Amino acid sequence: MLVPSRTGGAPTPCLATPTQVLDAAAPKLTREEELFAISLTDLAQGTLGRDTAVVLSGDALLEPEAIAGLLLGALATGDAPGTDNPQVAALVARVREQLKPAEGSSYRSFDTAGENGEENGEGLDEIVAAVRDLSPEESAVLQASARVVADAMWERFVDRLEVGLLGRKPETEEPARRAEQAVAAAAR
Repeated sequence: MLVPSRTGGAPTPCLATPTQVLDAAAPKLTREEELFAISLTDLAQGTLGRDTAVVLSGDALLEPEAIAGLLLGALATGDAPGTDNPQVAALVARVREQLKPAEGSSYRSFDTAGENGEENGEGLDEIVAAVRDLSPEESAVLQASARVVADAMWERFVDRLEVGLLGRKPETEEPARRAEQAVAAAAR
């Protein structure tokens, strides 16, 4: 395996088993971290729908229909790139209808009503509408914040691989603290 470098230099080759790579990239959670992750999944399910919660919880490989539901849902809204063509939108809607769970199926997509009868996907629609209605300045702050979060996640991932597989010392400054500072700077 080639382990990426923190500094952006050439990756370092490393012989490791898939289990060693997985353990280095995603170490076991503490009890508190696990409870927090479960709470976030519950929040996502309540606000964004079941399909989103399945993907965010990391169970997408176990339930590929959740990814299909999310992807087809995004395509069917017409908000995704390439779906401004009515023929593409109609095709997506037909495919989506054919992929709906069968009667009596235990799978509940965000298209189906939740326990209280409300639509599970309404929160996702509200978020998409809110992002679409952002001013150019607000959109720039959101994009900068997302970039900072993605960069911090990448740095943490690379740091974990370097520490776990190459035996290097971890960085002293926490990536989350750097991310907070960068988001605050972007918001100014």
